[in-house]
Amino acid sequence: MAHRTPNPTDRSDLGADALLAELGWLRTLAGSLVRDPHLADDLVQDTCAIALQRRAEPRQPRAWLTTVLRHLLLAHRRREQIRERREHDRDEAVADDAVALLQRAEAQRELVGAVIALDEPYRSTVLLRFFDGLAPRRIAARQGVPVATVHSRLQRALTQLRTRLDRTAGGRPAWLAALAPFAATFPHPAFAGVVLMQTKLKIAVPATLLP
Repeated sequence: MAHRTPNPTDRSDLGADALLAELGWLRTLAGSLVRDPHLADDLVQDTCAIALQRRAEPRQPRAWLTTVLRHLLLAHRRREQIRERREHDRDEAVADDAVALLQRAEAQRELVGAVIALDEPYRSTVLLRFFDGLAPRRIAARQGVPVATVHSRLQRALTQLRTRLDRTAGGRPAWLAALAPFAATFPHPAFAGVVLMQTKLKIAVPATLLP
């Protein structure tokens, strides 16, 4: 027995005329489910497109159309939830970056203030060592003191800086965390500010010293 090749036009679906007759009711249904008229129109159009592709006529056309439209709406809401979640996560990341940036800026300001507040000869010794990048022997020659004195001054200056910064808001954990991004490695927490001065404050501190 020869098999008849199915013809794509041989469908027992709702049919364009039958679907057209249900269009007003379908639009009312969509309008009752969503407030956005544009979304309602999209849901109706997508429902009609699916109905026109159906090969078997549903026993209860309106119930079937309702199910299709509701499934389309559910899929839309899921996509919107995913999009909103991604936007929320992105906004939170931006906000976190802004807070971190502010914290680093405040840490820089605190460090600059702490350096400028050092008494002499500690202030000039720190500036010569970490801003001008002079070796302790050159500092000793410039200041006319033994190298051991330069090392002692630097050690005392760093201790004073650490003490001053520990009294800032958040204490040591806060300013170390803020300065850490500027320092890939440093041998001791006291040197975190030193690394920062080397990298970020070569302009900030001289500018602060200007009258």
